[in-house]
Amino acid sequence: MVVRPEASSAKERTAEAAKPSGSAEAKAQTNKEKDQKRASEEQNKKESYLDAMEAAGFKNLTVDELISMKIQGVTPAYVKEVRQLGFEPTPDELVGMRVQGITPEYIREMRKFDANLNIDELMGMKVQGVTPEYIREFHELGLQPSADDLIGLKVQGVTSNYVKEMRATGLKPNNDELIGMKVQGITPEYVKSMQAAGFKDLDCDELISAKVQGITPEFIERARKHGFQNLTLDKLMALKNADIL
Repeated sequence: MVVRPEASSAKERTAEAAKPSGSAEAKAQTNKEKDQKRASEEQNKKESYLDAMEAAGFKNLTVDELISMKIQGVTPAYVKEVRQLGFEPTPDELVGMRVQGITPEYIREMRKFDANLNIDELMGMKVQGVTPEYIREFHELGLQPSADDLIGLKVQGVTSNYVKEMRATGLKPNNDELIGMKVQGITPEYVKSMQAAGFKDLDCDELISAKVQGITPEFIERARKHGFQNLTLDKLMALKNADIL
């Protein structure tokens, strides 16, 4: 009697065929090791942040400077764009520019109004919210404020509408006068009330002095009720300072 080995099932034969041979396993392991080695080599070839910044011209950066620049997102590409616009910023200036959100586009737009803006002026204007649109409104009114003027105007809340309202009273204030009047709280209504009280020809400086000294239409009326005639602004301020009324 001949005993024949039991034939394996089709499922077992399929599973057996699916198993990689010893040589196939070795080949797969070799390929995996090659991939890992290649990835490691590529990582080693990748330029470090320090190398990139040195290539951009910053050879002697301190640890603090490097960390600040990296944290604030100062990239070699950003440095290149800023330099292409004619600047040679220091590490601290680059950090400040990034912190304030100064982009190459912002610089280009602002330089349409003043080609000689420096980094400090750009940062000052950005901090105070001076935009190209804000500058354009003043230019359309015939005013050419400097960077310092623009910062002062913006800080004091001088708008193009304020300029128009002051001009409607007959005044022609310049940048400094606009800032001074806004600081002292001079409104178009105050100007009109002084004009209605008989002081129609006061200029901006005189209005500022009057407001500082507390000269109001009510004070003028009180002085007149006491019989004072031909009152000038100087006389009114003298009366006010002497605390006579």
